Amino acid sequence: GHVHFNTSSSTLSPEAKTALRLMAKEMADTNLTSAYLVGRTDRAGGDSANLVLARKRADAAAAYLKKKLAGLGVMNPVIKTETMGEYLSTSRDGVVNLNDRKVSVLIYPTI
Repeated sequence: GHVHFNTSSSTLSPEAKTALRLMAKEMADTNLTSAYLVGRTDRAGGDSANLVLARKRADAAAAYLKKKLAGLGVMNPVIKTETMGEYLSTSRDGVVNLNDRKVSVLIYPTI
């Protein structure tokens, strides 16, 4: 799934928190206790600033997910983060795509 962010923000919106709570519940219910989170941005701003922003987004989402998992009794989840900044942006020719402002989440079993 994805957790979306506002422009230049790494603050989790109420919708993002709801999505992460649902992901945590699904993880706890299915015993899929690992997640890979990729922080992304649109093409607005410079490369280095976008990498920093993407890192903050991934870290915010990971911290909230870990907190919710702990509340559900999952004590040792494996949460890994990656920062892609604008490198996976879907926009072209200088057009900003609002859907690129996100953290992508992949849930998988701990092996």
